[in-house]
Amino acid sequence: RAYGFNTFFHSALAEHGYSRVKRWTKKVDLFSYDILLVPIHVQKIHWCLATIDFRKKCLTYYDSMAGPDRGCLNRLLTYLGEESMDKKKTPFDTSSWSVQCPKDVPQQQNSSDCGVFTSTFAEYLSRNADIFKIKQKDMPYYRKKMMAEILSKKLLT
Repeated sequence: RAYGFNTFFHSALAEHGYSRVKRWTKKVDLFSYDILLVPIHVQKIHWCLATIDFRKKCLTYYDSMAGPDRGCLNRLLTYLGEESMDKKKTPFDTSSWSVQCPKDVPQQQNSSDCGVFTSTFAEYLSRNADIFKIKQKDMPYYRKKMMAEILSKKLLT
C-alpha cells in the first residue's frame, strides 16, 4: 500500500512547519501504509522524490541529478513524530530508522526530465519494481504513458 502526498506538501512543511500540513491527513492513517511518496520541488526548478518506507524503516531521497538533501529527510522524520503525536497521541520511535541519499539512481542527461524521472521513480517504487530499469532513452515513452493515463483517467500497467 502506497500513499502519495501532493506536490505542495513538502514546501508547505518546509516553509511553515507541521501546523500548516497537519490537517492534510485528517482522514488518513499514514502509519497504515507500506510506503509514503513525497514529491520535492527543489528551489522551484527541479523535482526529486523522497520516500518513507515503513517496511524497511528507511527514508530515501531519489534525485535524478544526484543531489543529496538530508535536511529534507530529517524534516520528514520529524514530521512522522509530529504526525504520530497529533493523530495517535503516542511518540513515534525513529531511533532504528535510516536516512539515505543514494547516488547510483538513474540519472537524467538533460535539464528537462526531472519531473518524468520523479514520477517514474514514484510509480516503480509504489509497485516494488526495479528503478534501475528507468533510462534516459525511455523518457519519451514515459511522457506519452503519463499523458495517456491523465487523459483516460486510468493507470496503465
